[in-house]
Amino acid sequence: MRWIFLLAGLLASPVAVFADDDVDYRLPSGITPTSQAIELVLDPSKPDYTGTTTINLTIEQPTDRIALHQLNLDLSRITLASGDDSRTLQSSISEWDINWLTDGEKILPGDYELLIEFSGRYSTDSLGMHRVTYEGNDYVFTQMEAMYARRAFPIFDEPSFKIPYQLTIVAPEDLVAVANEPVASSTVDDGWRRTEFMPTPPLPSYLIAYAVGPLERTPIEGLDMTAFVYTPAGHADEVGFVTRETPTIVEALEEGDLSLDDSLKKFEEGVKLAKRCEKALATAEKKIEILTKNAEGDYEAEPFDEEAGAAKKAPRKKAPDPEPEEEDELF
Repeated sequence: MRWIFLLAGLLASPVAVFADDDVDYRLPSGITPTSQAIELVLDPSKPDYTGTTTINLTIEQPTDRIALHQLNLDLSRITLASGDDSRTLQSSISEWDINWLTDGEKILPGDYELLIEFSGRYSTDSLGMHRVTYEGNDYVFTQMEAMYARRAFPIFDEPSFKIPYQLTIVAPEDLVAVANEPVASSTVDDGWRRTEFMPTPPLPSYLIAYAVGPLERTPIEGLDMTAFVYTPAGHADEVGFVTRETPTIVEALEEGDLSLDDSLKKFEEGVKLAKRCEKALATAEKKIEILTKNAEGDYEAEPFDEEAGAAKKAPRKKAPDPEPEEEDELF
C-alpha cells in the first residue's frame, strides 16, 4: 500500500512561548506504548458513547504507576496484565490532562497489556470526537489535532509516540463508518454493525480519524489504488471536481521531484514573486491616488517618477466647494 502526503506551507509571525521548567507537563519516560486497539460504540443520535481500549506497553524500569492522557472520560474498569497475571488499577486525575494508574504496588519491567473500559460524551465544538446535526441527520466526526484524541479515549497523546492503531466501530446498521484504514471485516447483530478496520502504520495520535453517519460514497476512478470521497447524505453529486482532478494531482505529486532542496528553492522563488507583486501593487495604488487628486484639482499634474515611487506634488489653491444641494426626501 502506498501513502501520499500533501504538504501545505504556512507563514506566521514569530510568537514567544514561555514554559516553566519546573512544571512536569510531559508523560514520564520509561513507559512506551507499542500498539493500541480501540473499540467504540457510537450512535450519533445520542449525546454519549462507550468504548474499550487495549494498549500494549513496554515498561523499562520498576515503577509504581502508569501515566496517560484522558479528558472528561469516565474510566469504569482498568486492568494491567502480563501473561497469566492480571491486576486492577485505580485512576487519579492530575494536571495537563494526565491520569495516573496504580494499585499501590510496584510494576516490574516487562511487556504488559493495559485494558480500559470507559464512557464519554461527544464534544460540540468541532474538536476531538464531535457530534454534528446537518440537514436533519446526525453525524460523528473527529479532529484530533493537536491534542484532542485524549477527549475521545485514553491514550498516550504525545507526537513522540508513533504506534499502530487498530480501530473498531459499532454503530447502528443503517449508518456508514469510515476510518484511516480499509475495512477488515463487517458483521451485523441485532441492529448494530460492527466494523473492524485494518491496523494503521505507526502514527502519532493526532492523525487518527474516523466518521459515522448516513454518509454517501463516490469512487475516484483513474488511480492505481481504491479511493472514495465521502459526503453527507444528499451531496454525492457535488464532488465532480474532486473525482475528476484528483488523479491528475496525484500523478503530478508522484512523478514530480519533491526533494527538499528543490522545494525550498521553489518556496524562495514564490516569496520573491510575492514581494515583487506587493511592490507593483503599491506603485499602482500610488498612481491611482495621484491621478484621482489631479482630476479633483488638488495637485498640478507631474510626471510619475518610477524610481522614487511617487510624483512631486505641487499644491495649488483648491476651488471652493459648491453650495450643498437640498436632499430629496426619502419618505
